[in-house]
Amino acid sequence: MSQAQDSIDSSTDEVVIPGTVVLVDAGHLLHKKHSKSNQDIVLVPTPSDDPDDPLNWTPRRKLMSMWCIGIYCFAIGIESSVVNSVLVPLSASTGLQVSQLINGNGYLFLTSGWGLLWWQPFALKFGKRPTYLISIFAAGAFILWSAYAKGDGQWIAKNLIGGFFGSVVEALPEISITDVYFAHERATYLSLVYALALFGGSSVGPIIAGFIDEYLGYQWVFIIPTIICGATFVFMFFFMEETNYHRIRVVPTQIEVAGEGMLEAIEEKKTEAEFSAPITQGKVAFQKKTYMQRMSLFTYNKHTTMWQIFTDQIRFFSWPVVVWTGWAYGLLLVWLVIVGTTSSSILSIAPYNFSASMVGLTNVAGLLGCIAGVFFGGQFNDWFTLRLTQRNNGIFEPELRLWLLCVGLFMIPGAIILWGVGAAHQIHWVGLMFANVFLSFGTTAAVPITLNYLVDSYRDLSGEAMTVVICIRNTMYFAMSFGISPWIAGMGLQNAYITAGFVSFITTATFFIMIKWGKTFRQRSAVQYWSLVDERN
Repeated sequence: MSQAQDSIDSSTDEVVIPGTVVLVDAGHLLHKKHSKSNQDIVLVPTPSDDPDDPLNWTPRRKLMSMWCIGIYCFAIGIESSVVNSVLVPLSASTGLQVSQLINGNGYLFLTSGWGLLWWQPFALKFGKRPTYLISIFAAGAFILWSAYAKGDGQWIAKNLIGGFFGSVVEALPEISITDVYFAHERATYLSLVYALALFGGSSVGPIIAGFIDEYLGYQWVFIIPTIICGATFVFMFFFMEETNYHRIRVVPTQIEVAGEGMLEAIEEKKTEAEFSAPITQGKVAFQKKTYMQRMSLFTYNKHTTMWQIFTDQIRFFSWPVVVWTGWAYGLLLVWLVIVGTTSSSILSIAPYNFSASMVGLTNVAGLLGCIAGVFFGGQFNDWFTLRLTQRNNGIFEPELRLWLLCVGLFMIPGAIILWGVGAAHQIHWVGLMFANVFLSFGTTAAVPITLNYLVDSYRDLSGEAMTVVICIRNTMYFAMSFGISPWIAGMGLQNAYITAGFVSFITTATFFIMIKWGKTFRQRSAVQYWSLVDERN
């Protein structure tokens, strides 16, 4: 029996599996809104008739929203990564050991994850716009503190508090993009706006930090990112719109996801209401908001409470799809932490003897890999998934996206081993740069794939689910930041990185488990999921 036939139940009022939708309607049989650029594509989610519904924004409004999110991610990426290329000279200037500086970053990762338990409910209750503004303002203040921090205690404190305010970048941009774009185009913008901006900023930060330290002094390594954060705050204050929008949702039925057998189902269900379960908008006369209304600082959501959102977040810790996404996301990116935190130590000594500025320039390799990975995990991801959906009789399953992780399955472990073994045998620095390119490409491509899998699975509650993902991911970051130095000291560069490569291969390969059983996990959570969605209406 085909996957499409399997989705048709004898009881047509059975709730649909979260994430399973008709995305391609080649016969134009569904009474739903279709894409203007491709009439075969069904718009998921269904937009309202309100011109201020973010899904209905003009291309110009959508583009401005993406610019604001992209600049925010870029600024936070720079702010959080500037120390990576200057650990050795920073240690000499501050008197802190390199291990203490690395451990401080570990605390940053920890609160960057768990801080979302506060910020995500705050953003969904009072608005994403004020959340972004508070975050970027505080990020600038705490990176400035870094320039004058004295001793290990202050270094840890500024990372703990700074990570809490900077945690907004970990999940809110992904949800903001989901607010504005449809399922068939989401990966493209998630890659361009989130992955490219954040990882690009994380690559540019170390590049400029080396030159700043060498020519202006270590304090300016933190002062200049403060200026960037301040300029970002001003830009966002005047141009960032709120994307929170209360969309009335109806729990769909299995009849809406009948691929093969759709025509027969239509004959049996003659009425449009029974077939399409449309959302009733009513004859509402919408009035477009003025600029001042659109720039309101707070948007109060009367349909839920922060406590309800918080408790919903906690529930997701028991959902397999959410837990796997956090675990996989963490294990995909944790290798960047390993390479990033050891690059300064490796390249600053013989036989390389790179200056701080030269260590920073090596991040150009990572930036090139990031740019290539963004295309693969974004636009190509959307195109590839659409083709698989067409082959699946128009039925979209979130697991279809995961096939592209085959690239990271081999590329990421290979890059890890090349970096560690190459450094241990003191190969030419160009070889290490190739490792950087491949690692950056693999991880940047994989991130939008895993995040889109989560959003596609539980779109209506993706904000809460994303918080759990980031908590899991950043806890792994925290552990790795403390464990990398003793791990390398105990096993040596070569053995440590060979081990890491094999661990990466085995853990990445778990996506095959989700391809096989992911739909089953989503089916088991269907009743609870739609109950939570219903509570929000």
